[in-house]
Amino acid sequence: MKRYGILSIVLFLCVVSLCSAQQNSPGNPSTSSESKILKDLYPNVEMGLLNEAVVSELSSGILLKANDIVISDKDLNKTIADANEKIRPQLKKYASLVLEQIAIPKLLVLEIKNEATKNGQEITEKDENKIIQGYVRTLAKNVKVSEEKILEFYNSNKDSLSGATLVQIKPQIEQLLGQEELQKLVDERIRTIGSRVKIEISASWL
Repeated sequence: MKRYGILSIVLFLCVVSLCSAQQNSPGNPSTSSESKILKDLYPNVEMGLLNEAVVSELSSGILLKANDIVISDKDLNKTIADANEKIRPQLKKYASLVLEQIAIPKLLVLEIKNEATKNGQEITEKDENKIIQGYVRTLAKNVKVSEEKILEFYNSNKDSLSGATLVQIKPQIEQLLGQEELQKLVDERIRTIGSRVKIEISASWL
């Protein structure tokens, strides 16, 4: 199976998040609920990983906090400044999504380390990308694509396969479907981090 890296995963999630965003910014919070959970305060805005974040009064300049993870306005501004100048206006427009993308690898690494600790293991690697790549490779080993799904895909797309037989194209179909299943696993793991780790987001920044 093809090797996967954090870059492709994060880029995929970023595209999905930008395409599904309902507004440019959170806007005015709902007044119908006393909840301090972001998804309850802003029910019309899909914020992915940050949906379960608790809106809190954080120290000046701090945008997000989770355990020992701290992301500041300087981190956000640097990420935007380092981006291609052609997309900077869009990144500024969707700043909450940029914050989410900064948080994803950090929170995922936290989850991976916590899981390793529970299993009596210790992760000594310091590089976030390498930790995540190792985790994704482990997930990939457990991804299985059934013969039924391969056959179903082949029959549904036979007209666009240039006459290739199932035997000829089966490895490519299996790889493609395996990639999709792996992405679903990673996506779900990231989407639900907030239900396992307390994430706080700055009320004044919103």
